[in-house]
Amino acid sequence: MKSRIPTNGANGFNKTSREKIAVARSQLNLEAELGRVLRALSLVGIEPILLKGPHLSTCFYEDPLERKYADIDLIVRENDIGRAVESLKKSGWKDIEEDVQYYSSFSDYRHHAEMVSPRRVYLDLHRDFTFKGKYRTNIEEMFERSVYIRVGRLNVRVLCNEDMLLGLCLHAAQSDMNIKASNLVDIANVTKKGGIDWDAFLRRAKSAGARVVSYYCLQSAIIQKGAVVPVNVMEALKPGAVRMWWLARNLDMSKSPLAQKKFDRFFGQVINYQLPLIDNIRDWPPLLVVYFLFKLERGKKRE
Repeated sequence: MKSRIPTNGANGFNKTSREKIAVARSQLNLEAELGRVLRALSLVGIEPILLKGPHLSTCFYEDPLERKYADIDLIVRENDIGRAVESLKKSGWKDIEEDVQYYSSFSDYRHHAEMVSPRRVYLDLHRDFTFKGKYRTNIEEMFERSVYIRVGRLNVRVLCNEDMLLGLCLHAAQSDMNIKASNLVDIANVTKKGGIDWDAFLRRAKSAGARVVSYYCLQSAIIQKGAVVPVNVMEALKPGAVRMWWLARNLDMSKSPLAQKKFDRFFGQVINYQLPLIDNIRDWPPLLVVYFLFKLERGKKRE
């Protein structure tokens, strides 16, 4: 296997080379930990999908060392997440206690389990991209469409290109549109790489109720990072004039993060852009209840 450790000739390393060496070592350590995770899950018959960092750096960056990542993100089927957590605990992984306490009353909505290894590597086991019910993603169909790639010495399952792109947009929604410039580079690189079936992407975004959030993420990546998206795709995703006017008050597609205003999570973010980024208005009332319950739980936790 070709080494990823960069050199600068016989005279040693310059500053850029030293930085890349640090990134390469970090990636190699994370890949070793990923191997341990995959082996632990295979013992109970679980094969997850690898998300974000290693997949993006391997497939969508000319130089894999340009895309840094500091943890491991995996998708497992909802019915498998309990067995996955237990198997990892037997291998020395632990729950992040604060996360467990915060979500204890909302296990039906929680979209991931956060764990940490004995070597202080963090792992997110996702059953969805956002908390349950926010967007209507079909994870089982994503498993059926998944493909395999090589990450170092590992053969790992990853999302197909269309699902990867949609997943990046949904991740932005889950992070309260706190999209960093690096997240927009990810989106732009996926669009530039080619091989995207845009008709399939549109169908899946519509099915998930995620056309609006996809529009804002893709348009931001176009403006800031030169993403390449067909005009007809953007027209199909573009929300109506009233929604555009409302969201323009709080989201600036020329800046990172898009959400420039700081709001209270419930009365601010939810009303001003979290709900308006969900396509179907009929989905808003039950989600409003969930957000309110989250707020109550957080208040009790702080007492």
